[in-house]
Amino acid sequence: MGSVVGIVNSALSKIGVEPIASLSEESKAGRLANRTFYVILDALLYDHYWNFAIKRQALALDPTPAIGGGSKFVLPADMERPIRLLNNYPYKIESGFLITSNVSEANLLYVWRNHNPATFTSKFSEALAYRLAAEWAYPLVQSVSLGESMEKKAKSFTLDAAATDAQEDYLDTAHSNQFLDAHFAESDYPSTYERY
Repeated sequence: MGSVVGIVNSALSKIGVEPIASLSEESKAGRLANRTFYVILDALLYDHYWNFAIKRQALALDPTPAIGGGSKFVLPADMERPIRLLNNYPYKIESGFLITSNVSEANLLYVWRNHNPATFTSKFSEALAYRLAAEWAYPLVQSVSLGESMEKKAKSFTLDAAATDAQEDYLDTAHSNQFLDAHFAESDYPSTYERY
């Protein structure tokens, strides 16, 4: 499944729909995949600090100081969610900027919108395929029950993929599994899950 079409066709096979040749294909499945694949992928990338989607970048200082004091830095265009400043400064995200104390540089660790399936882990790709299948079950085969079944599998596979991913770096410190358990139970993110 090391390609977009491969992941899409894995999802389609799970709900009994014929495979497509490309996202530009003029079929119901092709149009739906073209419209929603990257939206669903980005949502899954946001769910966890996936190792294959982490970047470190020095932020550009905006010449206009923050109102009320502090420095204002421009966020990376490809950022999905921040993890932390490597400088360990407290910060706040506001309208495309990172606001922090009066400093001249800020280096951000963040999750980026990695759209290259060749870099995904096999477990992530399978979790994504189930997430897609859950979203597409009703539009393509008009089955609520199938969608619910795929959603349960999507949560299970995503939890497993995230747990495995978190074990790949000895620097990770998961003080609690509440982050994963609560998220996939459709609860708010607790603040006890820390990494890096």
